[in-house]
Amino acid sequence: AIILAVAVMIFASNPVGDFIDRHPTLRMLALAFLILVGVVLIADGFELHIPRGYVYFAMG
Repeated sequence: AIILAVAVMIFASNPVGDFIDRHPTLRMLALAFLILVGVVLIADGFELHIPRGYVYFAMG
């Protein structure tokens, strides 16, 4: 299953990369999503609980 997943990711990387290059607003949305997830993980590391409802609302 892992080998199959890696093969799919390798073959899908170029079309997905081309799509992201054509739509820069989607790139910004993806970066904002990654930053939000990173902030939540760092806060959890410092034992600062952020209610998941707030995070889900920010993503929606």
